[in-house]
Amino acid sequence: MCALGIGSFAESPVVPEAAAVRIDPTFPSDLAALIGCAVVTDVVCAVDDAFDAMRAGELARSLIVFGR
Repeated sequence: MCALGIGSFAESPVVPEAAAVRIDPTFPSDLAALIGCAVVTDVVCAVDDAFDAMRAGELARSLIVFGR
């Protein structure tokens, strides 16, 4: 997986065009932040772990993701 080189402690971050997504201005910012960070990170982590198990020849019948 490729990192996008995005810093999180900036007032106005500068990101590559491929990392920018335009959202509707009326969409709640707290929900956009949740989807853009926590959901995406957890999904990628779960899928990556599942593929690692498959590559290792392990039969994964279930996967549990614990939130924060």
